[in-house]
Amino acid sequence: MKKGFLFFLSLLGRLVAAVLAGVLLLALVYCIPARALAPNVRRSVEIIEAEGLYPELTPYATSNLDTWTDSIMLLEAVFPTEGSPFVNAMEARRYVSGEGFPTESLVRWLREDGAYDYIEPYPQYWHGYLVLLKPLLALLDYGGIRILNGTVQLLLDAAIALLLWRRGRQAYILPYLFSVGMLMPLALAKCLQFSSCFYLFSLASLALLLLPPEKLDGPKALLVFFYTGVATAFFDFLTYPIAAFGVPAVFFLLLRGPRANGEQLRRLAAAFLIWALGYGGMWLGKLVAGSLITGTSLFQAAGGHVGQWFNGERWFSVGYVFYFNVRDFVYTPASLTAFGLAVVLLVKLLRLPRGQRNLAQALPFLLLALLPFAWYLFLFNPSGVHHFFTNKACVVSAFAGLSML
Repeated sequence: MKKGFLFFLSLLGRLVAAVLAGVLLLALVYCIPARALAPNVRRSVEIIEAEGLYPELTPYATSNLDTWTDSIMLLEAVFPTEGSPFVNAMEARRYVSGEGFPTESLVRWLREDGAYDYIEPYPQYWHGYLVLLKPLLALLDYGGIRILNGTVQLLLDAAIALLLWRRGRQAYILPYLFSVGMLMPLALAKCLQFSSCFYLFSLASLALLLLPPEKLDGPKALLVFFYTGVATAFFDFLTYPIAAFGVPAVFFLLLRGPRANGEQLRRLAAAFLIWALGYGGMWLGKLVAGSLITGTSLFQAAGGHVGQWFNGERWFSVGYVFYFNVRDFVYTPASLTAFGLAVVLLVKLLRLPRGQRNLAQALPFLLLALLPFAWYLFLFNPSGVHHFFTNKACVVSAFAGLSML
């Protein structure tokens, strides 16, 4: 109990340090003059204007891009940096025109030389992606960032496959690659909004794969989940954050190997609680730090945002939310390969003598496979409205299910 209490105190200290680091990093990039980014942002707007709102890459897969949110990111990045960089970082202001559509605001800013109707802050998120986006926009436009994005994502997939091979887990390379394939990699590469959670679960998985086997039962593995939760609150725009826990959690099970279910479930529960502490604590830290820095309470803005989604009224049925999220996730050519692999594995399993079917080991994987649906119930209304990207949380179900088989 003493060790556990001291570990908890160390997590609180790490959380405070993470909040301070987040504030400093954002303030630092807000010192970059907006005029240094403007030429590349202008070229970026031309790309978004040509593609339109929520463009579809192909009619044969769920492939809509969220240019709405990407436009918000660009508007925040190019907003003038006069005044305190700390206040600017906490308020994350942007130009708004017309009916408030970010794509419309962005195009008007381009076509009418910076014109807008009003300025709107967006303080309820960290907007940590600006730590990377603002420096990148000083060098590249939206098209160049997309190319870089796709290249880095491909390299991360290759690194994970290589480490699985080196750790003697070759059987799980195809389940992982097929599951990631169902995320529509081309859409991930071309949409900034979709990319954050991919990077989070990929880097967390790499961290676990690089840990020595004996460290998987100690605090270092749990710290991976803690910092992943912190980074999820910092970088993500509430897209499919549960994948930032779920995918590394599957690797956690695979790398630890067969254990008693009670032990596996206790470690998974500990990992989830620590991830949630990092995620929720970092979000709360933004509201506290932002309120202190700006001199106005950010809790009111956050409360209004939360109340919009959690007003006690369900806008959809459970069947609607589950159906459209699953439908959008499996509507991709990669689903054929994943389904084929599942059938092969299931046939091989059924051919085994009953005594060789280690079905008890299935329970932790099964619980992880169901985790996205628990998340949909928790964030019910957002999961119904935004199913075209919240469906990507099902990557946890696909990877956990194939790994289970």
